[in-house]
Amino acid sequence: MEQINKIELRGNIGSVRVQTYNGQRVAKITVATNYVYKGAGGDPVIETTCYPKTIVIKS
Repeated sequence: MEQINKIELRGNIGSVRVQTYNGQRVAKITVATNYVYKGAGGDPVIETTCYPKTIVIKS
């Protein structure tokens, strides 16, 4: 039975660079996600995490 691993990352796209390595196009992107919660004083606190990713572009 085939097993598929899947990750869904929702956020904001930052920088995008498309380059060619050994004849293949590769995109290097940054995805930023926010986590918002209320702090001890009731004020909203926003934590941002950035995820750099490399994606191979298939022709």
